[in-house]
Amino acid sequence: MYRIAICDDEKIFNESAQVLLENIALKNGIDISVESYLNADILLNDLENGNKYFDLVLFDIIIGNKNGINIACKIKQNFTDIKFIFMTSYSEYAIDGYEAEPSGFLIKPLNEAKLKSCLLYTSPSPRDS
Repeated sequence: MYRIAICDDEKIFNESAQVLLENIALKNGIDISVESYLNADILLNDLENGNKYFDLVLFDIIIGNKNGINIACKIKQNFTDIKFIFMTSYSEYAIDGYEAEPSGFLIKPLNEAKLKSCLLYTSPSPRDS
């Protein structure tokens, strides 16, 4: 099971991203579970308290008044195996995001083909299972 978190402060965006991910996974034979977070602090707390673990986090670069890049860097310090894909409406933030060593960047609104490419790139191949 490939565990994915979506962290974006827009509920409708989270819901549509989850549907896209589930459809892509189904079409490509990837077993996933997806959880959505509207608040980066809750995601961070869930990870730090051992309540949750994710293989991949799709992270908005600007989450309310928080900087998703800074939070991703903090998560990366303690959870080095977690992969990140940043999502943003502001492409000028992409360069800053490299601090967190992301596996990809996606511009909103999400493009299904590009999301598929990122998911296939980050998920384990069937031979790794």
